[in-house]
Amino acid sequence: LVEKSAAHAREVESIIRRHKENLEKLREDKHKAIKQSERHLEDVKAASVAAAEAAAKKLKDSTDQHDKEIEALKEKYDESIAQMKSLYDARQAEKSAAHATEAEDMKTMHQEA
Repeated sequence: LVEKSAAHAREVESIIRRHKENLEKLREDKHKAIKQSERHLEDVKAASVAAAEAAAKKLKDSTDQHDKEIEALKEKYDESIAQMKSLYDARQAEKSAAHATEAEDMKTMHQEA
């Protein structure tokens, strides 16, 4: 009976030792998994930041290009307005000259009459 009890005790101790070893292995695996997850999270964060920075740069470049195009269109608009004003002023000068000539002709006709 003593031998049987001693054998049973050794068997229980062996089972406890294996459980402790398994528990330690699980703790190590858990620690490794946590570290791997942290590294993966850092990689994802870095990729997200890089993608956001690239998108921001692309948007800025696009906005800068649009600003240049708007400025060029504004310059063309200002040139067109200046040309129209110049044409209008020339037409007004022609009308004034025509009126002056007409008035001169009328004055001459009255003097002759």
